[in-house]
Amino acid sequence: MIRLSAVFALAAALFSISAFAQPATGKEHFDRAMISYNLQDWPAAIRELKLGYQADPRPEYLFMLGQAQRLSGACADAILSYKGFVRTASGNQVAAGQGLIRGCEAELAQARKAAEEEQQRMAAEEALRVATARKAELARSEAAKPAAAPPAATASSPVVAVHHWYGDPLGGLLFFPGVAAGATGTVLLVLGNGEVSRANMAATQGAYDGLIRTGQLKQMIGVVALSAGAAVLAGGVIRYVVVGQRNDAPAVAIVPTTDGMAAVVSGSF
Repeated sequence: MIRLSAVFALAAALFSISAFAQPATGKEHFDRAMISYNLQDWPAAIRELKLGYQADPRPEYLFMLGQAQRLSGACADAILSYKGFVRTASGNQVAAGQGLIRGCEAELAQARKAAEEEQQRMAAEEALRVATARKAELARSEAAKPAAAPPAATASSPVVAVHHWYGDPLGGLLFFPGVAAGATGTVLLVLGNGEVSRANMAATQGAYDGLIRTGQLKQMIGVVALSAGAAVLAGGVIRYVVVGQRNDAPAVAIVPTTDGMAAVVSGSF
């Protein structure tokens, strides 16, 4: 009798353990994911959504997985999730998924463009730094030389005032408008990104479409302005560098004549 009771107790214990060890359902994983999603704990939400989709492959799980990945900054992963959602969704859900895919692709393209522009800016700054250092080194070398008496102002020895590189008018016409265009492009990109982000939280399809259109238009104009500004800015920097290294920079010469003094402008412009 004691052995029979022990057998029943062991069987009951094993049944409880097996019931407790049953894997969670897809909905249970989804509910946990939504708690983490609302708390903006993106890694936990992504993990639970993947487990939920493995247990119960519903299209809405893929949609929320793409949302969590996009909000966490992993747009490339979000595109794959959205594409999986579009393959299994229907009706208006397909259009919404395709719109989110285009938004993520635009963000990735913008990030690549920004990285390229940053590399160009750093290269231009390095070129300007090298030119400035070279000019400073030449100035120190000239200052170390013994001072010589200035030659008499005669017809064969005019007094020349050389323009410095930072006073070059063409360089200024390129440099400062380039800075202004770049700043304008940056502002438009930021505004466009904000409207695209707000579109994803829109309550209606009409509001979503309107925000997407205006946001993408501002993004496009911002990219064009930023690209043009970077090109013009680079041209201004190159002009400054070239003028700083040239020996035939524009100069004004004061030359004595029989009737008095004459000003002569010479050099390349």
